[in-house]
Amino acid sequence: MSYPFSTFIPAGTVLVYEIEIPDGTAAVNYLRIGTNLDGQSTPSYILADECGVYNFEDLSVICCTDAYVMNIHGTTGGGTALISGIGSGGIFPVGTTTDVYMSSDAAGNYSICSMNITIEDTEAPSVTAPADITLNQDSCIVHNVGCSTQNGFAGAFDPYYWNFYQINADGYGDLSLAPDTILMVGGNNLSDNEGFTNAAVEINCTGDVVFNWEYTGGDSAVYDVPQYSLDGGITYTQLSGFSVSGPVSQSGTSSIPVQDGQTFVLSVYTHDNMYGAASLKIFDFSGPATPLPVFSDNCGIQSVSSNHPSSEFEAGVTTVTWTATDIHGNTTSVDQVITINENTDPVVTCPSDIEITTTSSVGEVYLYNVTASDNCAVIDLVQTSGLSSGSQFPIGVTTNTWTATDASGNTGTCTFTVTVTDVTSLGESGESAVYVYPNPASNVVYAEMPEGFEGTVVSLYNAEGALVRSYGACNEKLSEFDINGLTEGVYFMKFENQHTTFFKKVVKN
Repeated sequence: MSYPFSTFIPAGTVLVYEIEIPDGTAAVNYLRIGTNLDGQSTPSYILADECGVYNFEDLSVICCTDAYVMNIHGTTGGGTALISGIGSGGIFPVGTTTDVYMSSDAAGNYSICSMNITIEDTEAPSVTAPADITLNQDSCIVHNVGCSTQNGFAGAFDPYYWNFYQINADGYGDLSLAPDTILMVGGNNLSDNEGFTNAAVEINCTGDVVFNWEYTGGDSAVYDVPQYSLDGGITYTQLSGFSVSGPVSQSGTSSIPVQDGQTFVLSVYTHDNMYGAASLKIFDFSGPATPLPVFSDNCGIQSVSSNHPSSEFEAGVTTVTWTATDIHGNTTSVDQVITINENTDPVVTCPSDIEITTTSSVGEVYLYNVTASDNCAVIDLVQTSGLSSGSQFPIGVTTNTWTATDASGNTGTCTFTVTVTDVTSLGESGESAVYVYPNPASNVVYAEMPEGFEGTVVSLYNAEGALVRSYGACNEKLSEFDINGLTEGVYFMKFENQHTTFFKKVVKN
């Protein structure tokens, strides 16, 4: 006899499994597979081996839950019955279900067969990432990136993200009115001990959590208290406006400052778990939060995670990857790009302009140091013109420029010059302007300077270009310079003012 069923498969095709059992024996059982596209009870069969099926194999399909049709055939004089499992046309859950059938004939002979129906959920969650964010700032670390006020129990404050739990209580949270309202009912387990009915959520922005509340006590307000915690339930504070000496029905508005990284807890505390449960209704809720991804799944979401560094981001580009995992382990990941453009230029410090005298016609080696600093971090400091420290600077003026670049592409620059003068080639240049005598001299040299040379700075160098005496500024037409104590030899007296710089050769005897 045959027991047909009428049902459907999402792809539009009904698979028919048929077992034929000749009267009195199970030795020649065989399996045929057919399609039943027109919904009638008589399928069109193909040979099982054409489908690669040679035994009563497990059936695997892809969906969350669905119904299947199977025709189980026995022989005349008996019947075929499902003795365990769900049966053809039933709704099969994800996982493996074993259906066991027994067929018997009029003589009492029977045969038992079983099959496994495996439902695999391979559909990944659907996830839409929050919008990319670009900010222009003067700081290298920016807080509250993307933070805004979230109204109602949605987004980051969706009930999905709250952890409802009990501590020695038998209360519960009623979420049926979310996102507008949640109702928390406290404990009443008659233990005569204190207990907590809590709802906790992670805070990812700095700001204020604001809400209206309505409280109804189980017995007295002194025994059942609405409260909150900012440290995950270690310490608690009564909701503002609530009075333990007040009536059993009270209401108010709370505005609670919160910070990124805190765990905010709403709690209905009971002193004794007796004489009725208190309730706390929270509505008109708002709080600071960053946008979260929008997600859905055909079977249900197990978790949503990310590498989001809370609300603090460093300058530059950060890619935040959000991953949704459903209850069967399928995952989907999407990226959100956070760009912080920091606008402060690095500060580059060069040496002051330097003048070097030399007796070498190829110049002098000069060592110097250039530094750079930034409110974030300098990632590149390069010389764009001139010669590096330790190079041999030629006779004349060399301009040296250095540029620093930070992670956001801001640049800073400094420039200095190195002037190298070959004092051996100066001869008596400037003799027409200044008269130096006696020359040679033993102890004192006089310099007679014309009008307009007031404030001229005079210094003395040896033949190797080293400074040996600094005489400072001269404001007299005739100035006296002490050379006593110097070794005999050739020296060069440098005259420098706003108009000119020149050297006069002096011989010490």
